[in-house]
Amino acid sequence: MSPAEPLHTVTPYWPHRGLPESGRETFVKMDCHQPTGSFKIRGIGLLCQRLQAEGARAFVCSSGGNAGLAAAYAARAIGAPMTWSCPRPRPPSCATASPPWAPRC
Repeated sequence: MSPAEPLHTVTPYWPHRGLPESGRETFVKMDCHQPTGSFKIRGIGLLCQRLQAEGARAFVCSSGGNAGLAAAYAARAIGAPMTWSCPRPRPPSCATASPPWAPRC
């Protein structure tokens, strides 16, 4: 994957239905369709790519939530080792909901 290629996917905007009538059309960004399930891969992926370009060889993340999943995904995508440190007690994202590509806490 080239450093210029983003790690996130372009996700759609969908009209939001069900809000009280305001005279304005409202849209929601469907970032649940990101590879990590949240918007966090946008910023964290770019940060990891930039840090690697500046010489970083490995990453450490202390989040057991969406930020940790985004960092794990980014590190794997750019071929860098990552240490993922989850807080105690372990949240479900560390204990049971982690995707197969995420490192163990």
